Amino acid sequence: MALPRKDTALELEDRLIIEAAIRGDRRAAHALYERHREQVWRVVSRLVIDPEITKEICQETWLKGFSSLARFRAESRFSTWILRIAINLTNSRMRWAKVRKHVSVEEADEEGIAILPTRSPTQIRSVEMKRENFEVEKALAGLSRKQRQAVILRYFEELPYSEMARVMGCRESSIRTHLKRAFRTLEGALADKIDIEERGE
Repeated sequence: MALPRKDTALELEDRLIIEAAIRGDRRAAHALYERHREQVWRVVSRLVIDPEITKEICQETWLKGFSSLARFRAESRFSTWILRIAINLTNSRMRWAKVRKHVSVEEADEEGIAILPTRSPTQIRSVEMKRENFEVEKALAGLSRKQRQAVILRYFEELPYSEMARVMGCRESSIRTHLKRAFRTLEGALADKIDIEERGE
């Protein structure tokens, strides 16, 4: 499938920036980092939860990415390539380190009950959204590593299946299977939290 015109233009810009960065242009390297750092952070932070470990993995991702930039092949998107590095580092870290749990939903509930009577409607909604986010994070944490990756890449980052396959290093059919199994677990917990239009079927 051909890329939309806007995406194609961005990819061409990336390739020009990458070529300059490989030649030693530090401004180009910084520009590449600025263009993609937020997506890398979003994906890793949802997989890991612990902010300190997220920071470490993101730093390792960019160090490894820039050190091997000359090996980047233009047949894939740079965003796909750098996310694959981030996913691999996350997988490696999670095999050997125990990731701390997020603040418990029970603690969030207690906090909400304590401050609701004295807050404005806007502040109350902010607390409710915070509690909903805790519930979403807790539900995601209950998925297997591959299922969580598939849900985040598909429904939070909105990647196509073909790009997800390259990032995760598996077949598209495997991704659909991961999503189906994930939805069996998430259906009750997240049905009223997020709008899921397709379920990998």
